[in-house]
Amino acid sequence: MIQVRLNQLVVIKDSDSQIVRLEEVEPPPGQARRLMTLVIGPAEAAEISRCVQSAETPRPLTHQLALQLATQLGGRIQKTVIHDLRGGTFYAELTLDGPAGAVAVDCRPSDAIALSLRAGSPIYVADKV
Repeated sequence: MIQVRLNQLVVIKDSDSQIVRLEEVEPPPGQARRLMTLVIGPAEAAEISRCVQSAETPRPLTHQLALQLATQLGGRIQKTVIHDLRGGTFYAELTLDGPAGAVAVDCRPSDAIALSLRAGSPIYVADKV
């Protein structure tokens, strides 16, 4: 697995598609950092933007609520793994640690990225992706 971090968020005005770019944290010696580009929805882009800016909202929005649910039930977001690409669609799992142990939850990469950024947990991409 390759650890990545947010490199860029491109918000396209009046568009249903936004762009998030991830970059490799530690490239192999002598190699440039690899980049991965994903097309995401405007709601996920807005949440990623709020995370980057450390912006707060008066009431919890969906991703903030999901994180509060996990933590108040005794869990924490351990990591995100973007593990597959099928038919032009990326697949991800969000791993949560809780009282009963670790649980991997299937989710969209954009949601997992937003939650990992909000929780301060690492993001990985499988080598095959």
